[in-house]
Amino acid sequence: MATRDDGFFQVNVIKGKKVTSKLMQLDVCQNCLDNLVFDGFSLNLPRQRRLIIVSQFTIRRFFEKFPKSLFSVRPAGVAETAPLNNYPEDFDEVSKRARQRRGWRCECCRRDFSRTGDRQYLHVHHKNGMKNENFDHNLQALCLGCHSDQPQHGHLKKLEEYREFVRRFGLH
Repeated sequence: MATRDDGFFQVNVIKGKKVTSKLMQLDVCQNCLDNLVFDGFSLNLPRQRRLIIVSQFTIRRFFEKFPKSLFSVRPAGVAETAPLNNYPEDFDEVSKRARQRRGWRCECCRRDFSRTGDRQYLHVHHKNGMKNENFDHNLQALCLGCHSDQPQHGHLKKLEEYREFVRRFGLH
């Protein structure tokens, strides 16, 4: 939970096992603006129009439209005490169990990855973006192609693993 309304947030930067904390100015999430239709925002708008709405967004204006008192449950932590959004140490096992429960199939394109040599291309995606929330309802088995199409996951397309996925399975 952020208590500031100036656009600066306490951010934990995780590199390997090293965590550093710093105050950073962040842009608003376009997926959030789309869900709220904030100032008429839609992901279907032309890019230039979306960027204008994003640049005009302020936390103060957000709280004018959506008062802080609307929280139905007050979060337990604040920016300084909230848990890190990082994978837990047992995530490999959590991931394997989640993919097994889904029959080693991508929940989007339904491609089968049950062959041992194919399993590395079936990822586990956190629907809410919180890597430390490994509840089954928050996990989704997605092939690398479908995973890379999720918001904020385009960086996966730059991996050698993605290029190998495309060579083996083609574009989805």
